[in-house]
Amino acid sequence: MKLKIAALCSLAALLGAATLTPASAGTIDWNFYTMTGMPAPGGSETWTTPWSTQSTASANAAFMQGGVTLEARSGVQTGAHSWNEGSCCLFAKNSGTGEQGLGLTNDPYGNNEIANPYGIGLFLSQGYFTSVTVGSLQNGETYSVWGYDGTDWDVLHSVTGNGSNTVSMWSVPVGYSELVISDPYATNQAQNGGTGSNNVILEDVTSVPEPGTLALFAAGLLGCMLFLRRRARQH
Repeated sequence: MKLKIAALCSLAALLGAATLTPASAGTIDWNFYTMTGMPAPGGSETWTTPWSTQSTASANAAFMQGGVTLEARSGVQTGAHSWNEGSCCLFAKNSGTGEQGLGLTNDPYGNNEIANPYGIGLFLSQGYFTSVTVGSLQNGETYSVWGYDGTDWDVLHSVTGNGSNTVSMWSVPVGYSELVISDPYATNQAQNGGTGSNNVILEDVTSVPEPGTLALFAAGLLGCMLFLRRRARQH
């Protein structure tokens, strides 16, 4: 009987390890300026590494690493706490340092970057985001990170650039698996009295496994160990 129970516990551990492939890998880096993650099977695009400047010709693309899928979807802000998907199209930009990443073809300034009222939504199949890196941030240009709390979209973070072609990295609060990178203002907030271009590019995001899932897995293994120890004492 003890051998049977031990075998079942071992099987549970193996199944749990297979299910939690990302956990062993730790943090996953989704690098949009060299495109570390390749598209998931059935994704809307075929990307190359390293990649060249190209439009995706669609409003979304999927990428996979370590058993985790990340979907990038274009969309538009229609008001406070409101995000509607389907604003064509994503754009893979490669124009040198600080100008490489994921943008949009409908940039009104013609730079294929993220500009108001448009944005890029990011959706994880497992785990949650830990950081966002945005590039091509000029003096006065802005970006916001929205997070979905299960009810609606809330602005988690907003940045206004104060340099030339700078890169901004921000740590995301724990628990968000759905984000939107958007541009909160239609004009540059520091140049020409509030006029001028205002667009940025998504360079990189990182994610980690869901801690609750890992804790459940650990609790199951601990339960098996305690059960076996109790039975050993009884005999």
